[in-house]
Amino acid sequence: MISHSTQEAGASFGENDLRSVMESLLYLTGKFFESRVICANPGGTCDRIVDTIRFLERNFEREERVMEFICYPEAVYHKKSHEDLLRKLAELKRTLICSGYDNAMLFGLIVDWQKDHIPRFDEPLGKYLRELETKSANYKRI
Repeated sequence: MISHSTQEAGASFGENDLRSVMESLLYLTGKFFESRVICANPGGTCDRIVDTIRFLERNFEREERVMEFICYPEAVYHKKSHEDLLRKLAELKRTLICSGYDNAMLFGLIVDWQKDHIPRFDEPLGKYLRELETKSANYKRI
């Protein structure tokens, strides 16, 4: 059950959504940057990096709207972690030439980011969302 407050924000979002986004990111990037994947734009901007950035921006924006709406106390730090990854990927997009880089390096960057981000930011946010759901359920009983 998603808390009433996150539904009002127009962003029905909960702990399972956090987990789903991270699992999707790992799956997509694993497929995008698999060594057998042939580059669509050799010598140009890598579409796989562009698509990864687009996926992240869309999901981070939704997550950040929810954090703002629920007045999540750690939102500033959580958002900075998102911005740091996006900044690194944007830098790689500018400097790497499609088919001219090590796929494993890029995939490793995302995996390493997730290993830090999930326990440090997403798990506490998930706990906070669960607590809001519990409070919301208790208020409904009154």
